[in-house]
Amino acid sequence: EFHGPSWCLTPADRGLCHANESRFYYNSVIGKCRPFTYSGCGGNENNFTSKKACFRACKKGFIQRISKGGLIKTKRKRKKQRV
Repeated sequence: EFHGPSWCLTPADRGLCHANESRFYYNSVIGKCRPFTYSGCGGNENNFTSKKACFRACKKGFIQRISKGGLIKTKRKRKKQRV
């Protein structure tokens, strides 16, 4: 099950113009951010300038299962590196 923002469920939309910009969209079927070519105008909100931005908006921090308490949001703590 998907628990991110609703626009992440929309398909990639190239838009209405004629530019060829490399962008990323979240593919909710496979649970990954995939590249697509954006026209420069129009389209929808499932449109990110980087794979990292796509991942942050649609995937990062969420696990895809329901527990008794509902959605569980997780944060990863960074380990301090020893010198």
